[in-house]
Amino acid sequence: MRPLRDFLRPPLARTDLPEDNRLYQGQRLSKQPQSGKSAARAVPLPGTAFFIWRGPGIICPMLSSPSSLPPVSSPSLADRIEALLPQTQCTKCGYPACRPYAEAIADGSAGYNQCPPGGQQGVARLAQLLQQPVIPLNPANGAERPRPLAVIDEAACIGCTLCIQACPVDAIAGAAKQMHTVINDLCTGCDLCLAPCPVDCITMVDVSGTDTGWDAWTQQQADAARARHDFRAVRLAREKRENDERLAAKAAEKLKAVAAESAATPEQQAEQQRKKAIIQAAIERARLKKEQQAEEAAKDSP
Repeated sequence: MRPLRDFLRPPLARTDLPEDNRLYQGQRLSKQPQSGKSAARAVPLPGTAFFIWRGPGIICPMLSSPSSLPPVSSPSLADRIEALLPQTQCTKCGYPACRPYAEAIADGSAGYNQCPPGGQQGVARLAQLLQQPVIPLNPANGAERPRPLAVIDEAACIGCTLCIQACPVDAIAGAAKQMHTVINDLCTGCDLCLAPCPVDCITMVDVSGTDTGWDAWTQQQADAARARHDFRAVRLAREKRENDERLAAKAAEKLKAVAAESAATPEQQAEQQRKKAIIQAAIERARLKKEQQAEEAAKDSP
């Protein structure tokens, strides 16, 4: 009987295997015709180590060295600050979202104590990252409180969709002239749906008892809220781009229709020129606006 160690040795070290079932490292087998017959030939694959078990025909590519991996950039200070924010997107910090606030903290134009949803614990987390002393939450931005949840009085809701447009994380479901409702698990308690409601049918209800700040909000909830906010921004940008393209195409068709109109009298010709000038001016404004948006996007991109 053969000793167990013979079976535990790696295949590359074993010489008792049949030629066709050995493991080749750093080579790839290919079929090349030789004298009218197909024969196996080992060819090197630059930059890659291939481990081939010829029996079942399995090929498993592996990078030859860690140096061939793409470089991974370390997160910026703004990235690390944003990761510590609760991502409610409430704008109480004085900025339109958590990301702009993080960038303002990073460049020194904003204090790290302007986030009421994060509370005093949030200030302490930012202070530790920035290696600064822990300071009180700025009362000008609001007070720390239990986590609120928006509740819509569905009987009073008129379906205006204004709260849906205001919600930064798409936590409100509904349609025009239809009843709206809040998806509880998605609501961040930002309060942004209160002001636009024309019938005051939305109230904020505390749902965390006496817990406030990060004691009432988890990192998993923050990460999910951030993902929904980012997805919403992409969706709104896409919808705006599609709408602009649709309007531009409509204007171009209208310009063609006006140019094709017959104008026999001087009055008709003047009216035709007036219409063409209006449409051309609208097309030019749309073009300039599109270029401006592209320039702003290029500036914002890293």
